[in-house]
Amino acid sequence: MIHVWIIWGFEFIISTLISPPLIRGTLDGNYAYTAGVDGKPGVYRASGAGILSILRQDILGDKKLTVLDHPREIFGIAQPLPRWQLINKQYYGVTYQVSGGDTTGSFNSITLEMIEALNAIPRHGGDFLTNYGPHLGPISGAFAGQEEPIIRRIFFDFWALGDKRYELYYTEPHLGNRLTRKDFHPMGNRRPEQSPEGKWKKVGEWAFDWTGPFYVAAVGDDRYFVTDTGRVFFAPKIDRTFAPEVHDFGPRRAVKPETQLKELWKGPPVDALIHDADAKTWYAFTKDRYFKIADPIKPKPHTIPFRREWTANKALESAVLCGRVIRGLPAPTMTERTWDDLASPEPRVGHKAVWANLNEPARAVALLKERLKPVPSPPAKELAALIDDLGSESFAKREAAQKRLREFGHTIEPILREAVSTAATPEGKRRLNQLLTDCQSIASRTPDEIRAVRAVQMLERIGNPESRQLLEACAKGADAAILTREARQALKNASP
Repeated sequence: MIHVWIIWGFEFIISTLISPPLIRGTLDGNYAYTAGVDGKPGVYRASGAGILSILRQDILGDKKLTVLDHPREIFGIAQPLPRWQLINKQYYGVTYQVSGGDTTGSFNSITLEMIEALNAIPRHGGDFLTNYGPHLGPISGAFAGQEEPIIRRIFFDFWALGDKRYELYYTEPHLGNRLTRKDFHPMGNRRPEQSPEGKWKKVGEWAFDWTGPFYVAAVGDDRYFVTDTGRVFFAPKIDRTFAPEVHDFGPRRAVKPETQLKELWKGPPVDALIHDADAKTWYAFTKDRYFKIADPIKPKPHTIPFRREWTANKALESAVLCGRVIRGLPAPTMTERTWDDLASPEPRVGHKAVWANLNEPARAVALLKERLKPVPSPPAKELAALIDDLGSESFAKREAAQKRLREFGHTIEPILREAVSTAATPEGKRRLNQLLTDCQSIASRTPDEIRAVRAVQMLERIGNPESRQLLEACAKGADAAILTREARQALKNASP
């Protein structure tokens, strides 16, 4: 989700939220999709640049994740979940370009078929096959005439109606709690020579009591709003028509200003919002229930282990599991391979193992109690000898030492940091820095660390006294160990 801060001088500053956003995905056939800005860790997260990618995975679990690169670079995004939709195999997104204090943004669309075709061409150039929609006029125009140096904020989402028609919903907390809807129609003004921004027309305004990002879910003519804190609101349909003879359009039934949005869901916060493109409906998932967004009074149970994450590939893992539930596919069961599968670097395999454990919580806790142990402090003498070997004249000895040190994972990160400052040789210092870089990368986690993250996720989700006791035991391990840190955070999350 995009959190847009606009300050004096109309400069856009895109900043991350404190907590990860709602998990969001789309089901189309047997595939689940998410989207986000992909880039190298520590580089794109800082600069906000990257390639907008669509991620796809078969919910049947037979195929690996597929990245469909959208042929357009994104600049100025400081978090990897910008606004997007996938409707009728057409990808709709919002793109930004930031240069100094000047920010431009617009809606655009491209078919999945075209994205796949372009990706098949080595080093294809440009985004000339993208269909451009309107400029983000209402977002910029929302602050026209505001002279006082106040901090201005906008949160928004959109819904694409096809034929270059869009609905834009946005809030301005600094000006009061109101949700505004503006519609765009390519023929929607009396003077066609007007700029595209002039084709936006306000058709509704509601009052609400939240402050922060939200998502729009469209079911028929009704609109639902799910906040990033997991609340669900409803706005009745607006009857609208288009009069081509006057190049105008407008509501047949106006919404009275300050009309309160109706809050639909009073249960646990929603953690995932899944659009079923085939059924043209939406599903909301809480920690243990899910329901059709248009019918929240009939929730059903589920056992999916949710954990909100910033990156799109993590959201995809949860979207795949949600897709299996929505499609009524059988839940996996524990097998002799479950323990090994928890350490798999392949998300499909690992999350299937997590799900299998959660379906049998008593067996899962017994398995983890037997095999999941607190991580001991690393052996000081062995580490000292290995660090010395990093500067050895023997290439084979240097390689062996680096390989062995990498097996310790994040547990030795503090020791590596200290050793860098006292490295005796340039080669030893270079290798130490490389090991530190690996420690900062999720992709470099060892199998035991991958398993530790999933095990803690399961124990936190099970939430019984036995699982908490195991978390408390794991939290007493070496401070820098992934298992220790994850267990401590899980206990903190569970604290009242």
